[in-house]
Amino acid sequence: MGKGKRSRKQMAAADEDDIHDLSSEDEDYSYEDDVSDNDTSLQGNISGRRGQYSKRKSRNVDSIPLMEGEGRSLRVLGFNQAQRSLFLQTLNRYGFQNYDWKEYLPRLKGKSVEEIQRYAELVMAHLLEEINDSECFSDGVPKEGMRTDDTLVRIANISLIEEKVAAMEQGKITKLFPNYLKYEFQGLSGGRIWKTEHDLLLLKGIIKHGYARWQYISDDRENGLFEAARRELNLLLMN
Repeated sequence: MGKGKRSRKQMAAADEDDIHDLSSEDEDYSYEDDVSDNDTSLQGNISGRRGQYSKRKSRNVDSIPLMEGEGRSLRVLGFNQAQRSLFLQTLNRYGFQNYDWKEYLPRLKGKSVEEIQRYAELVMAHLLEEINDSECFSDGVPKEGMRTDDTLVRIANISLIEEKVAAMEQGKITKLFPNYLKYEFQGLSGGRIWKTEHDLLLLKGIIKHGYARWQYISDDRENGLFEAARRELNLLLMN
C-alpha cells in the first residue's frame, strides 16, 4: 500500500521489462506511427519524419529484405530496433496468441498482420536454433541479447495457461489442480475467501493483461480478484 499514488503511465513503466537505448537514428522512423504511447515503457520523446515505413500496410511483405541498414538503423524484415524490442516484450507477455496478433497491432502501429506474422516466424526460427556463443543467428541477424531459453519457457507457460483455461471453459476438466498437487501444496485447495474460481479468474487475467502484470490484473475490478484478495488478507478497504 505505498505512501502515494502512482499514475497509470508510471505503473506501466515499472511493470514492463526495461528497455534501453531504443531510439532510432533512421530518419524514416516515426515514433507516433510505429509505437503506441499506451502500455509501453519506451522513454523519451522520439520523433522522426514520416517515411516509407510509416504506412506500409499495402506493401508486399515478400519484397521486404531480411536486413537493411546497420547499427542502430538496422531493420530486420522492416522492424527497427524499437519495434523488435517491443515485439519481444509483447511475446513474453502474451505469447503467440493463436496468431491473431490482437495485442501486437496496437503496439506496433504501422505494421500489418502479414508483417507481424512474417517477423514472428523469423523469431520462432531463431528460438529453435541451437544455443551458442555467436552474436548472430545462422542467417546473420544479430541476437541483440535475446535469452532464448527464458523466452521459450515463458511461451510454454503462457500456452499452458491458455490450454488450462480453455479446458475448464469447455468442461473437459473440472479441477485446475490434480489431487497430488493439492496434497503436496495444501494452499492450492483454497483459503477462507479465495477459492478455485478465483484461481481460474487469475489465469484469465493473465491471458487478458499479460504474464506477470499483477498491477494491471489487480486494477481490473471487473474480475473481482482485488476484493477477494483483500478479504483473504484482511486488508482494510481504501478509496
